[in-house]
Amino acid sequence: MSDNPNDLAQQPEDDFFEDGSRPEAAADNTPRPDEPRSVFDLPDSSMRHPRTRRRPPVRRARPSPPSYKEAPMEYVPPVRRGSGCADVITSIFLLLTVAVVAVTILLIANPRSPLNPFPPATYPAVLILATDPPTLTPTETFTPIPPTPTIPTVTPTDTPTPTDTLTPTHTYTPVVGGVASATSGASVSTNPTQTPRFTPSTLPFTVKAVRYQAHTGTEGCNWMSIAGLVINVEGAPFNVGQRLLAVRITSSNNRIDQIEPVGTTSTLGEGSFNVFVNPIPIVEDYTIQLLGATGAPVSEPVALQTRSGCEENVAVIEFQQNREY
Repeated sequence: MSDNPNDLAQQPEDDFFEDGSRPEAAADNTPRPDEPRSVFDLPDSSMRHPRTRRRPPVRRARPSPPSYKEAPMEYVPPVRRGSGCADVITSIFLLLTVAVVAVTILLIANPRSPLNPFPPATYPAVLILATDPPTLTPTETFTPIPPTPTIPTVTPTDTPTPTDTLTPTHTYTPVVGGVASATSGASVSTNPTQTPRFTPSTLPFTVKAVRYQAHTGTEGCNWMSIAGLVINVEGAPFNVGQRLLAVRITSSNNRIDQIEPVGTTSTLGEGSFNVFVNPIPIVEDYTIQLLGATGAPVSEPVALQTRSGCEENVAVIEFQQNREY
């Protein structure tokens, strides 16, 4: 066994006793010449300070520092601390920007606002004289004129000429079981009559005829009207440019009460009228009367009944002038 103290340092602590001696040294009981055999062999000074054997130092291996692989370091971001003064200044500038934008929009919308340091110039008021209101151009309307009293004149009319009548003849009628008696086959007319074309009226116009026809427009069967034609004493269409005429049409249920001036229509020409009364042809009673320029009637009221057929959805009535008025 080596006596080198370094070798002793490399041995573990379990190889030493509590007083620092090795087990091999304890087994060797042979005293050395330089040390006393017993306590009594020591001088008196050693009794006061007994000599003890020191324990040699033990070198322990220092633990190696942990490597980065064994204990990786965690990255901690640095804490940034904001400046409170800078935040306050930024907020103030932001508020001022919003205020400037708002004031700019207000001045653009209303340049005369009290906030505008440079308001636009105020021009002096201009005096505008009042002008006359526009005048309406009168249009031709049918205005009845108050009637003037006139004395009706009797116009002589044609007297019917009597015609020859048949002479009655005797006919024999056979009678069963008796004598045949003669009976008259015709009666003798003592007052010969003639049927005129129309009945003259005391008024200037008389109804001549009423006929029915189909509507020739694009409406087809979706139409019902009352048309008419006015004929003068010469048998020609009445010239409405010389004297105004109008026709009044009234329905029996008071659904229609209309006055229409007599003029020129596309179907009947001059001196005619055409009044629309219903979108579909139906059977309905109407009264038609011709009016003069004063609004007074110049014909008798005529009763007329419309028809429900598509081929007869226009009723045409003719007024004949029988004398001057």
